[in-house]
Amino acid sequence: MEENIKICHVNNGINLIWQRLCHKKVLVVLDDVDDVRQLKNLAVGKNWFGFGSRIIITTRDECLLVKNKVDHVPYRIELSNYNEALQLISWHAFMKNHPEKD
Repeated sequence: MEENIKICHVNNGINLIWQRLCHKKVLVVLDDVDDVRQLKNLAVGKNWFGFGSRIIITTRDECLLVKNKVDHVPYRIELSNYNEALQLISWHAFMKNHPEKD
């Protein structure tokens, strides 16, 4: 229940995560992982979190997962083309099919 925790070093952050979450069932989402250090520092091992925990990793580099022996079930998605992506963002941001010209 602490607020404004300052973490000055990666190792301090690793220890804090482990101390607080090691026995809890958690869902961890690591988004856009592109460096092995992100995996090693944020999801060290299967026994890091409580039983039933899940870790979801998104990356464009599946080799990163394979090289580091991450037990994974790949789920590949097709990327939207530019027009589809613009329409999706416009609906969420402006509640319109497309943004205003200006």
